[in-house]
Amino acid sequence: MNSNEIRALRNSKKMNQAQFWGALNVTQSCGSRYESGRKIPTLVQLMIDLVHVRGVDLNALPSAEDVQLLHVIRTQHTDLYHNLKMIVAASTNG
Repeated sequence: MNSNEIRALRNSKKMNQAQFWGALNVTQSCGSRYESGRKIPTLVQLMIDLVHVRGVDLNALPSAEDVQLLHVIRTQHTDLYHNLKMIVAASTNG
């Protein structure tokens, strides 16, 4: 996305710069510079797509600690991992 497309996206969502960029943990002043033509890092472009195009809530994503814990359970406690997996599957199917 280029700066004009991002500005158009923000305007279509009826958000001011603080709201739009704040959802990405980017300051309003930095977002303003992106909208004015400064190069937008790939990671920021990805975050725009995830949050403002696809509707992903960044606060709902697992933390690094959550991922590490899951890895330990999955690799070192396989019976627990499979039991938890069955519990989750049952709760989402019924």
